[in-house]
Amino acid sequence: VPGIDLDAYCVTVIERFANTNIKDQLTRIVSETSAKAPKFLVATIMDQLARCGNVSHVKRAVLVLAAWCHYLELSAPDTESGREGYLIQDSMSEVLVSHALASMPKQQQQQQEEGTDKRAAFLHVREVFGDLVENSAVVALYVKLLGAVRSDGIVHVMKNLENYD
Repeated sequence: VPGIDLDAYCVTVIERFANTNIKDQLTRIVSETSAKAPKFLVATIMDQLARCGNVSHVKRAVLVLAAWCHYLELSAPDTESGREGYLIQDSMSEVLVSHALASMPKQQQQQQEEGTDKRAAFLHVREVFGDLVENSAVVALYVKLLGAVRSDGIVHVMKNLENYD
């Protein structure tokens, strides 16, 4: 984005959400994301790819998709860890959460046995992501960023985004 220091913007966003005086709830912000993502995020990714063809120009937007998938993964209760989960306010929540869960590492062993690779299962929700899953460079970056978010956390990935190609 011309004239915008995106690194400084990321820091500002993190600081804003860490501010306990701001009462905006994450659940409200992410409510009905399936309706917002195609118009704003996916359209931006597709436009940028059409203009420059380089996935490095959409890295931050792809990170948002990976972070959203991870957020949905964590919404599901997990008896092994004792995590209770939380409600997703989205008309497509069942589909989105099931696709997010299908991409989780726990499912990888079964997928390898079946000869399938579902690491990008989330991007297969065509009502939200359209043909984005057909772009192999986007999928590769998404899978890498999702793995990093899971293992290193979103703050670490945001701060080191330039290292992910």
